[in-house]
Amino acid sequence: MIWIRSLMSTINKSLISNLFLFVFLSLSSYHANAVELQTPCTIEDKEYADFWENYYSPDEAYLMGKEIQKLIADKDLKGLASLMPEYGYPHRVEYLFSRSFDEHFPQDWIDEVMEEPECRPIGWRGFMLGNGRIWYDKGSDTENPWYISINYFNRLPSLFPKGWVYNGKTLHPLCFETGFKDDAYPITLEKCLKAETKEFHIYEPDGLISASDFEWERMNYSIIKEVSLDECNRLSKNTIEFYGRDNIEEINGECLKSYLISATYNGGGTWTASSVRVWGLFELENKIKEFIPLTYSPE
Repeated sequence: MIWIRSLMSTINKSLISNLFLFVFLSLSSYHANAVELQTPCTIEDKEYADFWENYYSPDEAYLMGKEIQKLIADKDLKGLASLMPEYGYPHRVEYLFSRSFDEHFPQDWIDEVMEEPECRPIGWRGFMLGNGRIWYDKGSDTENPWYISINYFNRLPSLFPKGWVYNGKTLHPLCFETGFKDDAYPITLEKCLKAETKEFHIYEPDGLISASDFEWERMNYSIIKEVSLDECNRLSKNTIEFYGRDNIEEINGECLKSYLISATYNGGGTWTASSVRVWGLFELENKIKEFIPLTYSPE
């Protein structure tokens, strides 16, 4: 019996020792995580979040700022692009990838962005880094709720400072017209080359082509990037609906040139119609050349 009691005592001591070790490691792990996630956010910051109906958490917002700063420190353009919403502004991603990180962001810009993030937004505008160099906020998307907008130190000159040039002539914004009702529709090359308005301006080096017929009217376009002929022809196989003509299942012609174009129109009101889409210059089976808007989906 003595040897049994001795054995039980040894087992109990071992169990107690292991239990203490488990508790110690658990507390150490918890403490490490707490330190890792520690933020400078205060009770006042949390009360401010209450005012905005807690659509964000102050700690979460602070850590999101840190995450963005890490992407900047790592010069991670793909990571930054992943935080840009695809809807509405695919050209922002295209512009980001059009240059290298170092071409986009000088050291002074980086130094400002790396300043300590805030725990509260600037009112309804959202959160910012570097005095507005980068804005970020939380939306309704459950999978990717946070998104950013970048204000570049100095936007680089456009790769297409004169817009779409055909036989030495910059094409008119009416060639890529977008509107409130019709959005965008084809136009023959002949009609495009004859397009005129009272005012017509080429703003270099930004590559903004602008025109108007009235003092309060403004129509603009700019080229974001050139599109390969293979991609243009592939997009032309999609089902496309054009205002004022029957649905076209397929464009019977060959793409000669293609660009991704951002176009806007404002008739003097508070709202501006805008579109970002691929335009292709096609030579159709009847030998007529026509500019045709194509569906665009950012990769």
